Amino acid sequence: IRLIELDFIETSDGHLVAAHDWRMWKKISGFSGSIPPTMKEFKSRKILEKYTALSLSDVEDWFRRHPDAIVVTDKVNDPRAVADKFRMKDRLIMELFSWDAIESARLLGIKSAMPSWQLIESSNMDVEELREMGIKHVAITRGKIIPNFDFIKDAKAAGIKFYAFN
Repeated sequence: IRLIELDFIETSDGHLVAAHDWRMWKKISGFSGSIPPTMKEFKSRKILEKYTALSLSDVEDWFRRHPDAIVVTDKVNDPRAVADKFRMKDRLIMELFSWDAIESARLLGIKSAMPSWQLIESSNMDVEELREMGIKHVAITRGKIIPNFDFIKDAKAAGIKFYAFN
C-alpha cells in the first residue's frame, strides 16, 4: 500500500491533524471537552484507547521514513491551507471541488489536483479537456463507475487514473 488517504482538519489553535471530523474523533477518543480541541488536547487522547492521534508533523515523519508513499486527502478545498503546512507537496494528491482550487493546487506544485467526479460531471468536460489541463487523477464514488464506464475507459487510455471511494 503506497497511497494512503488521510483527512486533515484544524485544531482550535490552528494545527492540522489527521482526523475525519471532530464529532467522530470525540466519540472514538473519549474526549469530553469542546471541539475542536487544542493540539495538546488532541495529542493527549488515544483513538479507541490504543492508537496514537497523528499531528501533521507525525504524518510527515512517517512519510519521511517511507519515501515511496503518497498521501491522498479530500477534506480541504483550499490547497494552500495544506500545501503551506505539508512540506511534501510532490507526494500529495488532493481531491478538490472547484476549478479554482484545481488551478491553485497546480500552481503550488502539488503532485496531483484530483477533481471530484461531480465537478467533471457538472462541467460536461471531456477526456481531452482533462488531459490538456494536466489532470492525472479523478475521484469518483463507486456508484458512478458503471453509468460512466465508457468515459472512464477513455480516460484510462489517456493516462488518467480513477480513485474510487464508497
